[in-house]
Amino acid sequence: MARGGSNIEAQVWDATERALGRFGRVESMSGVAPSGSIDRVARLILADGRLLELRLDLRRIPTQGRSLQEQAIALAALRQAASPVDPAVANGLVIMVPALPVGFADGVRRLLAPLGTPKLNVIILSAAGGWWCWLPGVGINAMEPDRKMARGVVSSSSPREVPLTAVNQWLLKILLLGRAPTTWWSGPRLGDATGQDLAGVAEVGSSTAYRLVGSLVARGWMGRDLRLRRADALVRYWLDHARHEQVAVRPVRPLFGGIASPDAVQAWLGKQGPVDGCRWALGSWAACAAHGVAIVTGTTRLSIHAMGSIESLMRQWELAPCDERDAAFVIEPCDPSMVRPLSGGMVAIDGLPVVDLWQAALDVARDPGRGGDQAWAIAQRIIDLEDASDG
Repeated sequence: MARGGSNIEAQVWDATERALGRFGRVESMSGVAPSGSIDRVARLILADGRLLELRLDLRRIPTQGRSLQEQAIALAALRQAASPVDPAVANGLVIMVPALPVGFADGVRRLLAPLGTPKLNVIILSAAGGWWCWLPGVGINAMEPDRKMARGVVSSSSPREVPLTAVNQWLLKILLLGRAPTTWWSGPRLGDATGQDLAGVAEVGSSTAYRLVGSLVARGWMGRDLRLRRADALVRYWLDHARHEQVAVRPVRPLFGGIASPDAVQAWLGKQGPVDGCRWALGSWAACAAHGVAIVTGTTRLSIHAMGSIESLMRQWELAPCDERDAAFVIEPCDPSMVRPLSGGMVAIDGLPVVDLWQAALDVARDPGRGGDQAWAIAQRIIDLEDASDG
């Protein structure tokens, strides 16, 4: 990218700094580059206290049309050099596009999936005011829609799209689990309702709820009574999205003493008290076992979701980072935008916080082993529940 310090470039870097500021404090955004292929160096202090140096290269993709944009971005990302070995330093790509269509992020991830979904740090900025920040190495995956989309002005070709944004996942969980047993889901309950009622129980704007309901109705997945007519199609769509998600986990072990088996780790967790500034819950295979739906047990290391300051959790629990092969369990950081859909339906099982049943399915769907089988076994239970409620 040619250097010139143009007004447009200045605006791009200002927008990049504002987007990064959603996930921590931008200590500096310097134009002094370590090499001729880098445009900016951003030093970001993350919410959990870690310092990340992002070496950013700027590209522009002027092509109109979602498919061409996604392909161009995937190719541009693949040209980006691998990040340095130092975990505190990462290469990234800032890409300016004319617009950010619905489903844009999912399309990019699908294009990269056949290549093993490499952990490429990408910040997409739209001329219409939206952005997508995907920094899988530090667990950041968030999007701000274009301004016209935020106002609810959608094009005639978009009502059938069901973007799995954080707020939409929260609403969809309520629709999917709002009539489920309280042992599966502790979140808002939903009877026969309108879009306004859905917005009320979810505590979101009514336009957001109506927009999602309109998309589901347009696809034939929902009736206007807010009853899911094609729960099977919805869960397949959602699981396909989950399979391509990249999650950065932190392998940890206790500083003092050793625990190895999942049962021993779970017993150890049960003795830990609450953590100031951080909530947590069992996830993935451990959550499946806790819910009593596991079809495979003891196959992977225990995993927990952490919502808040991981540093506080590690300090209070006296944990140390380690190589994954030496870990007692792994911590999965929660993106700030996903706290509500992740924690809003958590349940307590045998004294331990556990993610809701559907979140357990989404977690294991990423497992290339039998994760797909386990996720679908859970999905079938939820589909059967919806079928029974319609009967």
